[in-house]
Amino acid sequence: MEKDLEKYYLAFHGAIDGIVFIDCSSGLIKDCNPAFEKLVGRPLEELKKTNIWQLRPVAERSLAKKMFEEMASGGARELAELNIERPDGTIVPIELRVKRISQNDDTFLVSIARDISEKKLIKEALIESEKTYRAIFETAGVAMAIDDENTFIKLANSRFAKLTGFEIEELEGKKSWRQFVAPKNRAEIYGSSHERKANPEKIAPMCYEFELIDRYKNKRAILLDCTSIPGRKMTVASLLDITDFKASEEEARKARNIAETYRISEKVKAELLSVVSHELRTPLTSIKGLTDSLLRKDVNWDDNTKKDFLESIRSETGKLSRLIDDLLDTTKLERNLLKLKRGKGTILQVIEAIKIDMECLTEKHQVIYDLQYGQSPLFIDKMRIGQVILNIVGNSVKYSPPSSKIKITSKSLGSHLVVAISDEGRGISDKDIPYVFDYFYQDSKSEKKRNSGMGLGLAICRGIIKAHGGDIWVENAADIGAVVSFTIPLVKAKKVSGEKK
Repeated sequence: MEKDLEKYYLAFHGAIDGIVFIDCSSGLIKDCNPAFEKLVGRPLEELKKTNIWQLRPVAERSLAKKMFEEMASGGARELAELNIERPDGTIVPIELRVKRISQNDDTFLVSIARDISEKKLIKEALIESEKTYRAIFETAGVAMAIDDENTFIKLANSRFAKLTGFEIEELEGKKSWRQFVAPKNRAEIYGSSHERKANPEKIAPMCYEFELIDRYKNKRAILLDCTSIPGRKMTVASLLDITDFKASEEEARKARNIAETYRISEKVKAELLSVVSHELRTPLTSIKGLTDSLLRKDVNWDDNTKKDFLESIRSETGKLSRLIDDLLDTTKLERNLLKLKRGKGTILQVIEAIKIDMECLTEKHQVIYDLQYGQSPLFIDKMRIGQVILNIVGNSVKYSPPSSKIKITSKSLGSHLVVAISDEGRGISDKDIPYVFDYFYQDSKSEKKRNSGMGLGLAICRGIIKAHGGDIWVENAADIGAVVSFTIPLVKAKKVSGEKK
């Protein structure tokens, strides 16, 4: 028994928390340990003459007495926070646990008290820190939200609420900011978010541009910046509304395009005047010279000479006619006014129709035909497709040495017929290939660009082929020369007859 009392004494007097015994009938303090003496700043001899509620500040004693009476009759209080006042006037906040015990005919309240001054200071500092943080969070220049591990919004500022169309109370703990992401952007943002939370140390994409849809189905362009909170599977998201900026950017882009179009238009006009004046002057000069020669009264030309002059005039007149046709076609293509007279036909029929013109162009060259699927039905404007082939062959003649070969081939490729025209010329510079179908393109290899034509032929070819639903391109051959290829959709006989009908 003595050993048990000794253990009790050591535990009672050595406890860190203050322990006090209070008489339930009078409220007087019967005993306490040194920790309680230190806590209240009074010795045990003085405390034994003191009612427990007298340790409280004067303004709180009435309430404290009532609280004691409730505990004396009620039995226990798990946890309470209250203040005590030391003799020097210092107010000490304590945390109190109370239990009623009975021994013989006496009833006591046993209270365990703990100084929570530091705890209160820390709590107040946390509250102040939270207020400061909330003020910074709220006054940030962008919409912000913090989500938890399950992607629910833990904290949102008023800008975020305004952006989404919800009140803050409707967002925090109830919605995920990701549910405002447009479906087309969700996969990327969800994937990166899960990856970042699973591997917070791993660098993941932090900045995104996406479309936000608010509660009223309005769409906004958003620049999103995400940052993981170290040590916690939480994300801070900053959302900047860039809708107006994007609109301004689009307007600026349109303005730049208009300015560039105008600049190109002015350049094209200048180039057109320069090229056309030269191209018109050359045949007109020849025609005028030959005509003047024929009209001379002091010369008696023989029949053969007259015939040669007239043949030359006819040739130069043909050049003028083709030049005017090209200019007219260019105008029609630019204004989308080119009308196709389409009907059932084959590539063999096209070649046959331009055979005489082809022979005139290629008198000094050898033309080879390899027309596979030449009888395949096409729905085309045969005259225009013939014009395309003649323009391409004309270029091959212009840039190929005499007696060289020009090869025209055709083959089937899926739902299209591919026609290719290759030559044995010097080829095309790699830097020129992207521009050969532009209006007024001039070969950079040509030493006499003024004699190389107006640069409209291939541009017209492109317009005609595109109007047929095909494509056209150019490339250098593996060994020598260049190859110009174009496609025309193949059609079934039933479809062709139906469309023609």
